[in-house]
Amino acid sequence: MDCGPKSGKIDLLVIGGLLVIDHIAVLPELPAPGETALFPGLTAALDEKYFGGNNVNLAAAAAALGLRVGLIGFTGADFQSSGYRDYLDRIGIGDRWLQVLDGQSIAHCYSFFDEGGASLTFMDYPAAAAGLDLAVPKAVIESARQIVIIGGRRDDLSASKVLEFAATAHKARVPVALAWAGDKSSFEPRYFDLADTLLCNHLEIEVILKCMGLRGADAITKLAPKRIYVTRGAAGSAVYDEGKKSDIPVAQPRRAVDPTGAGDAYAGGVLAGLAWGKPAETCGRIGAVVASFVVEKRGCQANLPSRKQLEARYLTTYGEVLNAGSDNE
Repeated sequence: MDCGPKSGKIDLLVIGGLLVIDHIAVLPELPAPGETALFPGLTAALDEKYFGGNNVNLAAAAAALGLRVGLIGFTGADFQSSGYRDYLDRIGIGDRWLQVLDGQSIAHCYSFFDEGGASLTFMDYPAAAAGLDLAVPKAVIESARQIVIIGGRRDDLSASKVLEFAATAHKARVPVALAWAGDKSSFEPRYFDLADTLLCNHLEIEVILKCMGLRGADAITKLAPKRIYVTRGAAGSAVYDEGKKSDIPVAQPRRAVDPTGAGDAYAGGVLAGLAWGKPAETCGRIGAVVASFVVEKRGCQANLPSRKQLEARYLTTYGEVLNAGSDNE
């Protein structure tokens, strides 16, 4: 178990998920089934390593904006030798409760993109292991200002323990967010009884609605979370705040290099905005701006903005001044 400092309140506690190392290659085009793509330099491109994982992508985005972030999840036995431990220390995520999967390495993700953004992704994922049991003091959860659950699947590693954490937070009136990463076969509806905020993309929301048996134009508003954020790629995002829908346009990047991690960056920005007490629609705009930085460089965490950078691009994008801090300060 890798544990960091535990004193003081945590602004955002990120719960669940595996640490991942990403490998990314951008090809002129992806091969059709049965074809071979010739790409000089492919080995060198895939040898480049980027720190990733949905949980850390989101956590790093929030930490870059000045939040104190705690991280609960799983890592491989090479956590230190891979450089991941020093990296988390460097970006200020020292509040950690990470269970080390004995005898297994950190997960590696291999993503292949064409120049239009289409992709193929392969994950070298740790095998399921017995005895998984995330451990964190109950007081840490009860004193957090906000928690976010990464996942939502019934078959997530230690899913029962994660649900227990969410129930503890809900009982203590700590706001609970769910950053969805599930599918139809392993849908766990109990999360929706505990979450105040849902973050997902346009494909995931369709799975959720189908599994919940909801249809119609107002189906999303029938879900239990009072705030729902749905990302839609180039079409921006939609924010549902207690039934009221707002459409959020994308914030334009200076250049588009790598779309991986944009959704996690959006979620990290939204949760930072909620921690600052901003209105739901403003939080969606913050998420869009944070995501616009991430796509400008290769790697999910390579170009995260500071508060100052967030404020500057928010002003140029939406024509409004944003004080990236608590409204109560």
